[in-house]
Parts: sequence; structure tokens; C-alpha cells
Amino acid sequence: MNKKKTHRIRTRNPRGASTRTVAALLGAVLFAAAAFAADEPWKSKPFQQWTEKDIHRVLTGSPWVRSIVVSSGSVPGGFGGSSGLGSSGPETPPANGQLNPNQPPEPEQEEQQAPTSNTQTFYVFWQSSKTMRAAVAQRAVLQSKLTEAEAEKYVNEPQADYLIVVQGQNMRVFQTYDEKFAQESTFLRLKKSKEKVSPSRVEFQKAPDGNTITAVIFHFAKKLPSGSPLILPDEKSIEFTCKLGAFLLDTSFDPQKMKDQSGPDL
Repeated sequence: MNKKKTHRIRTRNPRGASTRTVAALLGAVLFAAAAFAADEPWKSKPFQQWTEKDIHRVLTGSPWVRSIVVSSGSVPGGFGGSSGLGSSGPETPPANGQLNPNQPPEPEQEEQQAPTSNTQTFYVFWQSSKTMRAAVAQRAVLQSKLTEAEAEKYVNEPQADYLIVVQGQNMRVFQTYDEKFAQESTFLRLKKSKEKVSPSRVEFQKAPDGNTITAVIFHFAKKLPSGSPLILPDEKSIEFTCKLGAFLLDTSFDPQKMKDQSGPDL
């Protein structure tokens, strides 16, 4: 009588394979996270070591910057005529080291393209932060317009107000209104405290021709009339809204992400 042969099939330990796979995936994720963190110059190194690439990262992809695309239909007369960043751009820091106290960033190269007729991109900068001021100052140092000592002084200068700067390829819509109207049509809304505040002051920065607006600077008091701080430490969302007729700029900042090597930076 023939005995039936019993064949044993050996299989790999699925649990072990799964563990190895998860470990490999976690390693890849951690590596990617480390690489991303290293690409955040405001956390990885002092501003004196920032390169032009680092400055570009701060001015275009950091928590202190928001970009908004607006259609020409919301702008009286469209985007024709005078332009903002597309022409002379903001005031350039002079070689004597005297930066404008509210100096907005200089436009990036790609922002200096001729504006299209259908849409425009506007940038909203939280300019009172040391991070943003450091980007302005270090770019001036790299362009030999400031010394390192002058840049250090500018970056560490105390700020009485929170400053928000709006820039765009074409600032014609602001030419239609005045600073008082812009002040009354703009506010910050804080999600946690439910506070809604208007700017205490608005400044139109103009090109050397004395007419073309290149940037708008909004001043917000750091304290409420009661004396309490406007922005609480645990605030998670600050909405910025500027509405001029049909023209609307609306975006939000996350103060929990607006931190440099020293902590919160507003």
C-alpha cells in the first residue's frame, strides 16, 4: 500500500514582512519630514546665513505670507493702466543703511512679469514679524545696500503695531480709493476670541513718481481698548479681510505656525 506523501508548504511570516514594510515607510516619512524642515530657513539657521534661495522661500512659502488670485471683474476698470510690482516696484533700501521702518519685501523675479488682463496675484505679508523683516534686511545685505550691523539693528527694532502689507502686480484698485476708505473697509477677525478689529492706520506706499501705489501698509494695535492683548497665545486663526467695492482680499494666518527659532513671531 502506497503511503500518501504529505507536502509541507513553507510560507513567510506575514507579520515580520509587514513590520519591515512599516519600518521602511516610517523611515521614508521621517526622512521627508527632516528634508522639509531643513527647507525652513527661519527654523534651521540664523538670518545672517540666509541665501537668496532661503529669502525666496520666506517671501513665497512661509506661514507669514499668503497669495490671493483676483479676477479683473472685481476691479473697476480692470487691471489696465498703472501697475504695482510690474513697474518700479517698492522703494529700494538706500545704500546708507536707512531702511523704511515699514519696508515691504522687494518683488520676486517671477512677480515682475507683465500682468495679464484676466487675473492678478496679490500677496499679503505679516510684515511686523522678525522673519519677514529679516528677509528684507538680508536681501539688502546680499545686494550690498546694508551692512550686517545695520541689518541686525533693523531686524531687532521693536514694533509698536502688527503690520500687514499688501502688494500686487497691479495696485490700481487702491488708486480708486483713499487711505481712510481702505482703513474703514479692512479688518482682522480672530477665531478664538471672536474679536473683529479695524486698522488704526493705513499707509499707501508710492513709487518715485509720487502717484503709483506699490504697497499698502495696515497698522493694527497690539492691544484692545481694554488693555488686553489682541492676539492670545493659543489663537489658531487670524482672518484678514479688505473689501473695496467688488474687490475682495480675504485670507487667514495661523499664528501657531508663525514661529521662528525663538518662538512665536508676529
